Amino acid sequence: MNDHTQHLAELLQQEIEAYSRLLRIEREKENAIIANNAERLLEVLHEEEPVTELAGELERQILSCRNALATEAGRPGITLREVIAALPPPRAQCMESLRTQLFGLAEEIRKVNQTNYLLLKQSIELLDEVLSAILGQSPSVRTYEESGRMRCADAGREVLSMKA
Repeated sequence: MNDHTQHLAELLQQEIEAYSRLLRIEREKENAIIANNAERLLEVLHEEEPVTELAGELERQILSCRNALATEAGRPGITLREVIAALPPPRAQCMESLRTQLFGLAEEIRKVNQTNYLLLKQSIELLDEVLSAILGQSPSVRTYEESGRMRCADAGREVLSMKA
């Protein structure tokens, strides 16, 4: 079981590093949104993708390692917290500290993501208001297609294309 616990500790540490990078990236996205810097926002989005993929892969490996530990302990299907609780005290304390740190980072990322979502939503609403004033229409008659094009419900014609 010791090989698996050591591997699990290493994976948790790697995931903490990946989540720390993701948190930094999310904060950079927030700054780019606030500064209305679309170019920087796109750069940050490109930085985010490989880190997100790495975090996902690490999570899969952690789950696999957790499952192996649970099976060795004769308790398949138990949670990471339960696996950690079954370890000897010094190892359990170290692993619980890593788990707590990881979940804290995940919560911070969730909060920054929520803020970014709200900022982007407000930006879109503001853009709708500006377009309404320019076009002399109510914002409720416009819809956005999957392609990013906006259509006016009453006119049935394309008003704005993101490809332009």
